[in-house]
Formats: sequence, structure tokens, C-alpha cells
Amino acid sequence: MKIAVKSFPLCKKILLEDNPKKPKIPKEMEGYVSVGGEDQAYYFWEEQGKAWKDDELRKWLRSVEDEK
Repeated sequence: MKIAVKSFPLCKKILLEDNPKKPKIPKEMEGYVSVGGEDQAYYFWEEQGKAWKDDELRKWLRSVEDEK
């Protein structure tokens, strides 16, 4: 998990939010996903967010430190 948090820190951040806002996507980027970007994190939350609603799981995720 430390590797995942290091590679995609915005995914951890967004999974800990209750109702994140969808990021604005520039028109020229529609249909693409920026790896590691806010849009990727949001799409991950849309698909997987419900699985991370458990309080114990969120507590565990908060404890995973970003590897420097």
C-alpha cells in the first residue's frame, strides 16, 4: 500500500473524502485520463469509493504513510 500511496497519493486523499467534487477536465483532455492526476483519483473513487466507506478501513488507510 505504501507503494500505491507513493505512486498515486491523490487516490488515498480522495478515498478519505466523503463526497469529492469532480475535477474540471479541459476540453482537449476529454476521453483521456492523466496518470496520477485528480481526474484519475476521481474516477477511481467513482468505481471503488463505496468499498472504502468502512470506518476501520479508512482508519487503516489514514495510517498508511506516504513513502518518501
